[in-house]
Amino acid sequence: MGELTRPGAIHRVSTEDVIRHFLRCEASRGEYQQRKEELLAWCSLSAEEMRNRVRQFAKERGDTNPVLEYTVRDRSERVAKWTRERISCSDIYSCDIAPRMCEDLASVKGNIPRFAAEKATRFPEFASGCLPEGALAIVIVIRQTTPERDGAFELLDGAHRLVALCNAGVETVETFIGYPRTSDQ
Repeated sequence: MGELTRPGAIHRVSTEDVIRHFLRCEASRGEYQQRKEELLAWCSLSAEEMRNRVRQFAKERGDTNPVLEYTVRDRSERVAKWTRERISCSDIYSCDIAPRMCEDLASVKGNIPRFAAEKATRFPEFASGCLPEGALAIVIVIRQTTPERDGAFELLDGAHRLVALCNAGVETVETFIGYPRTSDQ
């Protein structure tokens, strides 16, 4: 499943596919460089063993990561299925990127392309101009609306990468999408 999907194409993926993608992205971050080989090695484990390692990783972190919440922790039972799809960037919003960005994010109702165009230049981490390529250009979202937010998909992972893509004029993005269970599931 390394190829990009065409707009409108939907590919069903497993929760483990989403976790593997997340681990590869985390391994590429400076914050986890000393654990890079360990994180990448987990991608080769059985589904159960990988989930156990990732649950422990979630406990060790100093944050509440939304991808981990929706794949191995409290909210994982709320997801009925995961897909890989190409969607419009304008349909993606975020409730949080970093505490110091909350006011600016709220002023654009969390809409990532609007944040990229109107507010991101205020923050030095968005000035790099480096565009993510390949798997790093894939973001993780959940299909849900949130009051006071503009979009149908809440961003779980990849805010900085998505802002860079939006600043470069990219209009659609490859995503892993979690679809919530409905009351009849």
